[in-house]
Amino acid sequence: MRLRETYNKRKQLIDIIAEEDISDFKEFLALLPNEEQKFFLRNDIIQLFKGFCIASEKTEEFMENSSIALFLRRVQELFVRDDHIALMFRFAI
Repeated sequence: MRLRETYNKRKQLIDIIAEEDISDFKEFLALLPNEEQKFFLRNDIIQLFKGFCIASEKTEEFMENSSIALFLRRVQELFVRDDHIALMFRFAI
């Protein structure tokens, strides 16, 4: 029964990132393969997102409280290999 409860609590990315933020999230992800660094820890990811927000002229509110920002604060690590991105997301702390 416990496994079933855990399964039912899973969310998909579409449930986490607000619909109005999806295009910005895709833009942010598209920049990652261009970075020299291919392995990012949480602080690296947050700094990259802040840089993206500044370059895209996003508001401070968006930078701190958008669904993307809230999601990225829970990403532990992110790997970029070729055109693939893998990330470790902590659903519950």
